[in-house]
Amino acid sequence: MLLSPALDMILFSKRLSPQEALAVGLVDRVVPAPELMKEAMALALALAKRPPIAVNAVLNGMNVGLEKGIKEGLRIDQEWIKKLFQSKDAKEGMAVFLEKREPVFKGE
Repeated sequence: MLLSPALDMILFSKRLSPQEALAVGLVDRVVPAPELMKEAMALALALAKRPPIAVNAVLNGMNVGLEKGIKEGLRIDQEWIKKLFQSKDAKEGMAVFLEKREPVFKGE
């Protein structure tokens, strides 16, 4: 989200329509109200299928990069890459690809 739209919203107590919030990057997607829980659950289920250790690595690297700068974020990413390649989840990911089956990630 850009600073200018954020300041505009805060300084003038401005409310945005869903489409405006999407346009300025305040939200990632807009869905009709009746479909909200269905979409939220689908997103949660899709995320739950991802390898937990990799999700943690992404979140950690992004947060460090945002808080401490890109140089530190990239350093953290390099540390995670070493851990991820040695993880049981990485081996599971390769097996899943070769065996063409659903993964069973354990966060290890």
